[in-house]
Amino acid sequence: MKIYTSDIQCQSRPDRHSCEREAVNRLVIQAFGTEAELCHNADGKPYINGRPEVHISISHSIDQCLLAVSDTPIGIDSETARTQLARIANKFLTPNEIARGPHTMSELLKMWTAKEAVFKCASVSDLVISEIEVSATMDYASARGTRYAVRFITDTPERVTALASII
Repeated sequence: MKIYTSDIQCQSRPDRHSCEREAVNRLVIQAFGTEAELCHNADGKPYINGRPEVHISISHSIDQCLLAVSDTPIGIDSETARTQLARIANKFLTPNEIARGPHTMSELLKMWTAKEAVFKCASVSDLVISEIEVSATMDYASARGTRYAVRFITDTPERVTALASII
C-alpha cells in the first residue's frame, strides 16, 4: 500500500472543485503515469481504467489531497477539526459509541474520519455512516458483519487521516 499526497493549490481560483480535480490528476499521474485514466463506478467509487488488480481511495481536505493505492480494498479519509462534529454526533455515532461518551472533539474527529475511511473501503452503496461502529480502542471498526482495521497516519488537533482495510 502506498499513499500519495498533493497540496490543493487554490489561492487565486474561485472554483475549488477544479483545484481538487487538478490535485487528484497530479496524484494519479504520479502513481500510474500519464496514460492512466481515473474513472468512477455508478456509486462514485474511483478506479483506474484497465487496472482491476489495483484498489484506490481518494480524500480531500481543506488544503490537501490524498490517494491511497493498494492490492486490496482500501479507504482513506483526511479531515480537519470543526465544531459541527459535536452538534451532529448523535447522527453519526452508534448507540454503543454514544454510551461510551461523552467524547472530546479529538475523539469525535477520529471516529468520523475512521467511519469515512471504512465507508470508502466497504464500497456498499446503501451503507450509512451511523451503521459503522468504531471500537473503543479506535483500531478497528465493524459494519454489516465485516471488520475493518483502522490506522491513523495523521493525528493532530488540527487534522486526522485514517486508513481502513478489511481484516
